Amino acid sequence: MARLEQGPLKVRFYQLATDTRERALLKIVHKVYGLKMRCCLVAESAEQAKWVDDHLWRYPPDSFLPHGMAHEEMATEQPILISDQPQDSNGATVVVMLGSQPLEKLEQFDMLVDFVPSDDESRRGSRLRYKHYLDAGCTMEYWIQDAKGGWAKHGD
Repeated sequence: MARLEQGPLKVRFYQLATDTRERALLKIVHKVYGLKMRCCLVAESAEQAKWVDDHLWRYPPDSFLPHGMAHEEMATEQPILISDQPQDSNGATVVVMLGSQPLEKLEQFDMLVDFVPSDDESRRGSRLRYKHYLDAGCTMEYWIQDAKGGWAKHGD
């Protein structure tokens, strides 16, 4: 267990307006890494995991974010781990969900990041996940992206 904080899981939903989920992911992971936090990125498919892996080598443009795939040697040493399953083998306290399934082991992490895409079909899935976490007693935050790509916490 990599948890550092007591209490319920903090869940942050990010409602996308201008960014794709993948682009928003890169920005958020950059911020998480800058705060010296370890994270696990849970991809929905091998193709998505490959895309994330490729782009973390180039983002931000003037550097890269150190990371590894869960199946690679020294994966547990990486501050950013890409996997098809939520895991904290690298000491992750943050999990970023890129798929449509909710996290089941809520006690495993301190924070969960999820996305609300702009298309209606994906948005329905986000609502179901939001309800799942709310019903489980998680601390919920909802962030909305503005037209310029910035974020504002809803309800503040």
